[in-house]
Amino acid sequence: MRMTRFATALLAVVIATIVGLTATTDARAAAPVAEKALPRHTVANLRTFESARDGIFYTKGNVTSQPGIRVWLQAHKNGGRPGYQGVTSVVSARTNGAFSIRFVGRCNTTYRIVLKPTVNYTYLVRQLGTVTCS
Repeated sequence: MRMTRFATALLAVVIATIVGLTATTDARAAAPVAEKALPRHTVANLRTFESARDGIFYTKGNVTSQPGIRVWLQAHKNGGRPGYQGVTSVVSARTNGAFSIRFVGRCNTTYRIVLKPTVNYTYLVRQLGTVTCS
């Protein structure tokens, strides 16, 4: 009697294990986390400079991962509200991904660009720098 119960319990465990292994036949579900991770957006030739007029800045670059995506410019006022606030956004060119953003630089403000996640790429944040005034 005890042997029958033991054999039945062992058989139930083996069947449950086999059913559990065959349920995860999807290759993406069985892959490690590192293989599931999406690549980040890429921005080439990113440069920020001040124009001949005081306080007017430009940032230019090329989105090489996915041309035609929206590029966000965000600002963080040091000593002001916490976190970054959106300043402006522009859509990169559909052929080569080029973008150019013109903005007025305020004193003691840190700027960055953000590319939001898409189906094929993940979030990208690139710091542009801080405007310091003397």
